[in-house]
Amino acid sequence: FLQMVLALTNNPLPYPIEDTTSEMTLYFWYLFIGEIVQADPEVHLQLLSNFQPALLSLIDIFVRKLQFPDDSEPLSQSDRRTFDCYRDDIGDTLTYICDALKTLCVRRLRDILVAALHASPLTWQPIEAALFAVRAIGENLPADEDTLVPEILGLVPNCPSHPLVSRMGILLIGRCAEYLKDHPHLLEPLLPYILQMLGTEGLAAPAAVALRDICNDCAELLAPYFNTMLSFCMPAMSSSVMQTKDRCRVVEALGKVISCSPSQATVQQMSKLLSPSVNALARLVSLPNASNEILQELKIITAGCEHVNPSHLEPETRHPVMELLEASWLCIKTLLVTYNADQDILEAVCNLFLKALRTVQDFFSPMFPDFIDTIVATYQATSSTLFLEVLTQLFPLFGSREDSLERLNLAVHAVLSTSFRIFAAHLHSEPDPDVVQGLYHMLVKVTRFCPRVLLQDKAPYNELMPWTLQVLGLSESWSVKAVSSFLTSFLAKVNELGLAAPLLERHGQMLVKQLLMCIGGSSPRNVMGEIADVVFALNEVCGRQLIVWMTEQMAQPNFPSERVSPATKENFLKRLARETVHKRRVKDLVNEFSLQCRGLENTPLGAML
Repeated sequence: FLQMVLALTNNPLPYPIEDTTSEMTLYFWYLFIGEIVQADPEVHLQLLSNFQPALLSLIDIFVRKLQFPDDSEPLSQSDRRTFDCYRDDIGDTLTYICDALKTLCVRRLRDILVAALHASPLTWQPIEAALFAVRAIGENLPADEDTLVPEILGLVPNCPSHPLVSRMGILLIGRCAEYLKDHPHLLEPLLPYILQMLGTEGLAAPAAVALRDICNDCAELLAPYFNTMLSFCMPAMSSSVMQTKDRCRVVEALGKVISCSPSQATVQQMSKLLSPSVNALARLVSLPNASNEILQELKIITAGCEHVNPSHLEPETRHPVMELLEASWLCIKTLLVTYNADQDILEAVCNLFLKALRTVQDFFSPMFPDFIDTIVATYQATSSTLFLEVLTQLFPLFGSREDSLERLNLAVHAVLSTSFRIFAAHLHSEPDPDVVQGLYHMLVKVTRFCPRVLLQDKAPYNELMPWTLQVLGLSESWSVKAVSSFLTSFLAKVNELGLAAPLLERHGQMLVKQLLMCIGGSSPRNVMGEIADVVFALNEVCGRQLIVWMTEQMAQPNFPSERVSPATKENFLKRLARETVHKRRVKDLVNEFSLQCRGLENTPLGAML
């Protein structure tokens, strides 16, 4: 049987043009080899003894099937996509073969590659296929193998100069980054080859990917060579052969190296790497119709903000990302005014802010006052919820610091006032769900880190609960979930602070009415879990009063639904009164009552959620 499957896999016709059967065998091989790999040790050795020749033959077949067709028969775009998927499936199976055969697999692929390089006449397809096969197992190479893998990697720079061969060789080196970390002496000949390819037309993209992968695993080893690496990277980044995404990959790679450098050198290295982008941004903000170029520079700066994060900074040493932010801050503030109608620019700037905040964290204090004022002013001018997301990140960093509370208070005041004006403008229609979700996600953080800000008895804080109850009744699921999450957190926090009584005295009855309306059918069924969380929070805060309020509301005819009888309502209230500990039971109870209100109990539709 195994020989029959091998023969079917070894279809001599090219896939996918004429061969349409070999692909069907790949799933069998995947499962078959997986059973060998996962077998108990004794059984594993016996299976290997039985099937090793077949697996070695399979490697030969796979490398042949990986080959591109002759140059005279190029694949169509559709066939190329199909062929790429086929090659990826073969690569996955080769990974399992490597797990089973270990060094035997590496030796077989070495022999195939050497034979392809010495074939006469020399053709590129077998060489590229052999490199692809080695790349497929690159992350599974035996770490203790120190002869075959170095030999294979040493052959890569000397392979024939064909674009697809060079591309695959470069990607192979990148895939072996973890192996290179364990064998650092191999970096010396291979890294210059990758760096040189950064400036080569058609090879810059794979070279950037390979450099990023190598720096992810070998950054500590490469830290002493940062300036040498930069001397290759900067000319390539300023040339036309690199796209923006490739430049970002290079910045990511060098950022990892900077993060492993001595702390006193990081600021200078960061400046060398990204000052060209900062200078370009300063020049572009004053030019008309430069949004595309601005976006490119913002993405590059963002890559630096995300990936330059030294693990240890000596006292009095500034974070390099802070230096970058301060150097570009005036340009960014100008952008937020000049391009405040350009959604792509706003999104890129906010993405930069988010990455930077997550990187610098406590080091951000010097910029905090001007930064939060700018974020709030831009939200007021644009109503873009992107800035609410940025603002949300500030509360975990500064919400517990006394010297920051006043500014956070002013920010919340301004955001609430602006958001409530937006709500008021949509009294006869639903407000933008992005604004609702952005606001209430922010308020969850406010509740967690500085809840007393929301309990002030003056506008706009005293408008918070009325507006919250109104937007709780929206039909958009994610908005209701965001509002419910806020209410659950807010009720728990005010109860913890001993301030629940005055809040519920003023708004409790209306809150219960709105919750019953949501359960009764005004809200989508898929939010009942979040609504139940609010009910459970209320039950913890004021269990008896909750039942009293619910009883009063349900005494109304046909409320919350004409489909439930007084006996059903009474049964619901009795069961709810008993559930003060188990949140899961409250969710089940609320969901069951909601189905009864909608007439969906014991129906196929009701069982769907």
